[in-house]
Amino acid sequence: MHMMNRLQYIIPTIATLAILATNPALSRVDLIYINCSSKIAYTSGSPANSSIAPTFPSGGLALANIAVATNQASITSRNIKDLSVFKTNFQNMGTLSVKDFGAKGDGVTDDTVVIQAAVNAAMAIHGTVIIPEGTYMVKATGDSDTFPNGTVDGGIIITSPLKIVMSPNTILKAITGDKVGYVIFNIRNATDVSIQGGNLVGERDTHNGTNGEFGMGIYIIDSQNIYIKDCNISNFWGDGICVGWGSTINQCSNIHLDNVVSTNNRRQGMSIVDGTKIYINSSQFSNTNGTAPQYGIDIEPDGSALPVTDVLINNCLFENNSGGDIVMGGGNGCSRIKVTNNTLESLSSINLTGSVANNTHASQVNISNNVSKAIGLTFADHVIVNGNRINTGSPVSTSTIGLSRTNGAIIITNNIICNSYTGIAFSDVTITDVKIHNNIFRNLVFRGIYNYTGATNCEITDNQFLNITSTSGSFITGSFTTSKITGNTFDTSAGGGITSKLTNCKVSHNVFSNITGSSAYLLNMNNSSGSIIDSNIFNNTTSQLAIYLGTTPATTNIISNNVALYGANPFYIVSPVNAVKNNMTKHMTTLRNCILDFLFVF
Repeated sequence: MHMMNRLQYIIPTIATLAILATNPALSRVDLIYINCSSKIAYTSGSPANSSIAPTFPSGGLALANIAVATNQASITSRNIKDLSVFKTNFQNMGTLSVKDFGAKGDGVTDDTVVIQAAVNAAMAIHGTVIIPEGTYMVKATGDSDTFPNGTVDGGIIITSPLKIVMSPNTILKAITGDKVGYVIFNIRNATDVSIQGGNLVGERDTHNGTNGEFGMGIYIIDSQNIYIKDCNISNFWGDGICVGWGSTINQCSNIHLDNVVSTNNRRQGMSIVDGTKIYINSSQFSNTNGTAPQYGIDIEPDGSALPVTDVLINNCLFENNSGGDIVMGGGNGCSRIKVTNNTLESLSSINLTGSVANNTHASQVNISNNVSKAIGLTFADHVIVNGNRINTGSPVSTSTIGLSRTNGAIIITNNIICNSYTGIAFSDVTITDVKIHNNIFRNLVFRGIYNYTGATNCEITDNQFLNITSTSGSFITGSFTTSKITGNTFDTSAGGGITSKLTNCKVSHNVFSNITGSSAYLLNMNNSSGSIIDSNIFNNTTSQLAIYLGTTPATTNIISNNVALYGANPFYIVSPVNAVKNNMTKHMTTLRNCILDFLFVF
């Protein structure tokens, strides 16, 4: 039999144990137990007609009761009253119940001290604490009324390897207080801690006072290898879970959440302030409300801390969070973040924020295979948005994907973007180095892509743009420089097709169909220069112009190998600087002073 300290204890078939002198007239019951140092210990009972086993010291684990007869000098294993109990207890040594330490779990008694005693005893042997079904009241506040000082000595403090197992009907409830911060499970400078099951309930509904926002269910700081599973966390004055607080050396790492529910917390469902290798799987973050930021998960690196890195948020549900579902950025920034296979129901589903100049932004972020309502990319770089279904469900002045002040290397690919006002919006300052590839834009009111402030070195390739419903709308609008719009399908718009100022761009191998706006054009490239418009097919059923270029460019535009299969006047191009070559049209067209190589009218 192996002890917790890796020593081995063997009970021979007939082992003997020296005992204290016995009473000549009365029997007694002695006890073998394991003490807090993981060693076998022995204590004798009191002689009596009806013998009662002695109480062993706090933190011990009973192995067996021993029947000691009158005038007995020694005993053997045959004296053990129930050898099976000995074996069972020995196998489960290191497993302590808070009930054995006096916990009531009656929803009234303050059980903090006795739960802490059980935790301390279990930590001494790297053991397990069982918290059975019941409602255990916990004094979650410390002595200080400032944060984070108020959480240093608050709640159940865990500093060593430990496993806590709670029943699905176990409730640990914070006793009502007035401090700005508090915590139920306070994990500090610990390694190898597991919390499984149970319900942690805060006191937001009865909190005394209005100050503060840091009451927490679980607070993890300067700790490694922490596992939280099958746990419900609700009604806290601040965050359901908070990882880290400004560590510059002993950063939190290898933190795992699995099947955790964090709901109706006042500030955040979960905050990640510092840490690396944080894995959040199959969990739910919902109904965050009360005080900003009010997100499901907020990756918010503290300004004095190390950056947050290597975070996975996978297969989680986010809904009804007042601020939004996931936000990241600020402080010293964050990188290598993966958000995959989640369902996000807030209109602010995923937001990347911060400052590139101060290196507080999000970088190397992968947002893939989620079902969401909107994604915002601000001050971000090296971001992949891939394979998501993004449906705002609210087509009034909203953008499905918004880009603002991004720092390049943005890839948006293989997404379905639908039922919104605008599909992708570029805003604030010039956007650079964005690739929009192989997406489906469907059932949008105003724009497929709306470029408010200019874009450079961008690629819009092999996408399907289907159904713009507003008569003032269009598939793509805005100014582009040294960019490509190639291989796309533009089908059905009550407004126009592309309305863009193009500088040194290439628009090629696109197909335009069913564009019906009475004053719109399929490709309105007024004020463009130095661009190539090549091998596009304009297959409309009404009389809108296929290509409109009514200005004199600074450098030559080349319009070549395009086919217009409709219309009385499909090309309207002026200025001798423009070169029109090898195009085909079904009807005569307006070409004024252009460089005309060949125009075939069929």
